[in-house]
Amino acid sequence: MAGRSKRLLELEKTVWPSEPHGMLKHLAYRLYLQCWMGKLLQAFPSATVVDCFAGPGVYEDEKPGSPLMVANTYLNHTRLAHLGHLRIICQEDRSDRVERLKHEVSKTPTAHGLEIQIEKPGKFHDRVDQLVASARRQGEEYPVLWLVDPFDIKSVSMADLMKCVAGPRDEFILTFFANEMYRLAGKNDNLSPALDRHFGSNAWRKALIYRGEAERKQAFVDVFAEGVKSRGQFEVADFGIRVANMSPRYSLILATRDMSGLQCWNSMAWHIDRVAGRGQKSGMEDQFDLFGGQSEYPRLEGELQGLAGREASWSQLVDTTLRCGFKETHLRQVLTRLNEKGLAFRASKLENKTPWPTGCAVRFYAPEYLDLDCD
Repeated sequence: MAGRSKRLLELEKTVWPSEPHGMLKHLAYRLYLQCWMGKLLQAFPSATVVDCFAGPGVYEDEKPGSPLMVANTYLNHTRLAHLGHLRIICQEDRSDRVERLKHEVSKTPTAHGLEIQIEKPGKFHDRVDQLVASARRQGEEYPVLWLVDPFDIKSVSMADLMKCVAGPRDEFILTFFANEMYRLAGKNDNLSPALDRHFGSNAWRKALIYRGEAERKQAFVDVFAEGVKSRGQFEVADFGIRVANMSPRYSLILATRDMSGLQCWNSMAWHIDRVAGRGQKSGMEDQFDLFGGQSEYPRLEGELQGLAGREASWSQLVDTTLRCGFKETHLRQVLTRLNEKGLAFRASKLENKTPWPTGCAVRFYAPEYLDLDCD
């Protein structure tokens, strides 16, 4: 409790110290943005990143804040010469932090193709309509990524998030405080209205049936994700921000309509968490498959085994893989494992020496076929 109180006091200052969870969150942002910029800024002449809680642009130890982290990711991109124009829109509530942000931005190297736009001070909720109008200045067909990183649950509502991602190429990354929800939801009546606004309904109460800490936290994430999906054709993924062996302090939630977004997200997740790609303990140590061997990626293997009796195209398999939180490299590994068991075979006759080339079709079989006697 004392540590949390000290942290809250630090956050009242204009500039506050960096801490491990925040640095890991920035790493996740940076890895995602490197992929996002490489894909979208080579396909579109322009894109926008909106930093909805921009802060002062720097930490006490001189590490860059999120707006400058985004700018540096662009300026240091290996494909910079081929990237389109990037506009970064910064919104911050406090005027002292806005002034410090302006000072920090003034020191940022100028470059053709980079524009940093600092809005007047104001709360995200009060300014969201103006931010949406500014982000869509060039038209809603251009990509917009919203970084929604508040200090608390009360600062962001589902209604405001949906305003941000009303365009076909809009997506958001939200800092989701499952830890606070676990500690306070159902115990603090003052928080209930804020949770209703955050989830867009009282559906968060479904998570209260889970008693274990990890299970209830993940249930909050899952219920929120379902709420987002129910409001549009969104793909939703999450990643737990944790350091050392601690449980995640909070999660990052991605909402996108583009499978390329999931591809970038999963690449980031597996780069940081090479065991499970989720930012938390994998829970896979005791998961064995029906043949008695240990399954390295049980969720993906289970999804593919669910295709038994059918043939699937490569694009269908990739989409299934991304929705499960994996990459194409994992798909090929699992297909090889199923092939060794006699449960998956390449159906198409592509001239390729690799076992699972892009574009191939795969036929799946159920385990019971292996027990059939052949005459």
